[in-house]
Amino acid sequence: MELVTIGVITILLIIALLVFTIFQIKKESDPLGLASLGALLILAAVTWFYYPAASPQIQPFLQDLMTYYRPTKVYGELYEAFTFFAYWYGAWLLILAGIRAALKQGLTRFLGSATGGGVFLSFGYTLNEYSHGNITGNQLLLQIIIVLGIVLVINSLGWYRTRVKT
Repeated sequence: MELVTIGVITILLIIALLVFTIFQIKKESDPLGLASLGALLILAAVTWFYYPAASPQIQPFLQDLMTYYRPTKVYGELYEAFTFFAYWYGAWLLILAGIRAALKQGLTRFLGSATGGGVFLSFGYTLNEYSHGNITGNQLLLQIIIVLGIVLVINSLGWYRTRVKT
């Protein structure tokens, strides 16, 4: 039953990503963004393959978040799976940022890839530290908020810079 629920959620997520990508392509063509979506789907499948024990931990983890607003226990396999995914996808996004810089694409696309890579690497590291007991749940939440704040500042300054030039 849990696997069916996870499968339905995964299919809905993939459909949402594809619809978003199609609208983005119609708005402004970005083949590298589409390649990034492909990398995300491949990496999600590889993660699911290498960490099959993580799937049954998703539902209790989400129930903890909805009930207590934090995890009440350590979901080791789930954390390992997300850490694996976050490190590899973060590295991909940083490589993509380098490709965008080499191709002299716009600042907002470069910043989007670079900060996305930074976010995934930061989340992977932070979750890894949490799963090994080096930080508490409150520190985990604070570190996530700090990373999101930094990303917001960087991207808004990049957005402002591109708006001022035009």
